[in-house]
Amino acid sequence: MRLKVRGPCGLMRLSLLSKGGKLLVAPGAYDALSAKLVERAGFDAVYLTSYGVTGVTLCKPDVGLITLSEMVREARYICEAVEIPVIFDGEAGFGNAVNTIRMVKEVEKAGASGTDIQDQRFPRIHYLGERELVPIEEHVKKVKAAVQARESEDFIVIGRTEAPNLDEAIRRAKAYAEAGADMIFAHSRFSVSELQRIAEAVKAPMIVNYLDLKPEGNRLPKLSELTKPWFRIVLFPTSALFAATKALMKTLEQIKTDGTDSACDMLTLEEFDEIVDMPEVRSWEEKYMCRKEDANRPERDS
Repeated sequence: MRLKVRGPCGLMRLSLLSKGGKLLVAPGAYDALSAKLVERAGFDAVYLTSYGVTGVTLCKPDVGLITLSEMVREARYICEAVEIPVIFDGEAGFGNAVNTIRMVKEVEKAGASGTDIQDQRFPRIHYLGERELVPIEEHVKKVKAAVQARESEDFIVIGRTEAPNLDEAIRRAKAYAEAGADMIFAHSRFSVSELQRIAEAVKAPMIVNYLDLKPEGNRLPKLSELTKPWFRIVLFPTSALFAATKALMKTLEQIKTDGTDSACDMLTLEEFDEIVDMPEVRSWEEKYMCRKEDANRPERDS
């Protein structure tokens, strides 16, 4: 049976990885299976995306409909399924600073190694594409509450700003770092050079969302361009979700059209069973369960 990375060990692992010279790439997952595939692909961390959980669980857009209990439930399943550290998408703390305290405690208890907390109004308002941010003072207190609420100092608190303006993003990121955030996440459409300006002004390690990067010279940057000193973690939060959804649509269309799945690109039963640890379960059965013939066999006198 595998030894799961939990508690201080798992937390320390993410802490060390995020402080090292290596850029940590964390694809997004929305359930235990997608997280397991991230781990099998060789990545060192996984990002539990609320966008993905909302879409898969509720089939609704990510507008603040998912609850803390639903997200924590997925975090527990994922943390049980994988050994790599899990970064939790903490939304806006699911409410005010007091709600944030509960969120951090529940997320850390579930086995996650860190969480980001964004400064958008909760629940979010999406009319006209605008982002309504809370006052900077309010979010500073929320970050401080999160830092105080964690049990282990290795649990990473990520101050996340949705400010679309570069100067405002710098102002807010500085304030969140000073409030005790271990890392900064500027979640707006900035270029690599703009993110570098934020990092140098704040002097704090940064998380980068690759899907938000603004092209420079009509091209998206390569990961090698994100290896500057302050860039520590890069997220691909929805790549697996969008790819899996497209593959599912294509498979169902082929079945509908052809009346068979023989032309579909799928795993075999044996391949899927291996992913979900069927060999391990069979070893448990052999070790701990009685065969029918053994159960009916009379005991011998000693």
